[in-house]
Amino acid sequence: MTPLCRDDTAPDPNRLSKEAVLAAFRSVLALRLEQTRQELEALDQAAAGETKSSAGDKYETAREMIGQARAMQHRIRDEAQTCLDWLDRQDPSVVARTFALGSLVCTPGGWFLVCPSPVELEVNEIRVQGVTLASPFGQACKGTHEGETRAFRDRMVEILRIL
Repeated sequence: MTPLCRDDTAPDPNRLSKEAVLAAFRSVLALRLEQTRQELEALDQAAAGETKSSAGDKYETAREMIGQARAMQHRIRDEAQTCLDWLDRQDPSVVARTFALGSLVCTPGGWFLVCPSPVELEVNEIRVQGVTLASPFGQACKGTHEGETRAFRDRMVEILRIL
């Protein structure tokens, strides 16, 4: 996989484009939504199969565990839907000038999509890491322009390209 994007390994629009990265992110989110739907159905079936017996504590514990699992699946579903809504508002032809939400950024360590939820993608054999502005890396690089360098965890990170 080719992480660098200096002049000798400049991103080829046919290999990596913002549009392709956003489409890959959409596919990951659609898969998350489907997995969440299936998990919620399985939890509903498990809850329906629980019957109260003379061991009431076991029944209550099982119901509580199912409730917690259901709440977690709802959070995952809501986060995925929020990201899909965000994707619907993105215009891949808009080139960001700074490290900001919606930017596709290349550093010597690889490509990063600044997005609402962490994600790992592979597009045309190129790894793209989704980072949020709230993450430590996002906070360190927020507002950085192409060609600038920022300190992150005892090392310097150069912003080579921003799409």
